[in-house]
Amino acid sequence: MTTFIRAIVSLLVALVAFVVSFVVIFVPMLFRDLH
Repeated sequence: MTTFIRAIVSLLVALVAFVVSFVVIFVPMLFRDLH
């Protein structure tokens, strides 16, 4: 059970890191397009 929870936590961390990197890359481009 602990390994299952650890796998879910690592998956969530990877997902958060992916979303953060996507936002860091995508938001400035969108902001540049708007202005």
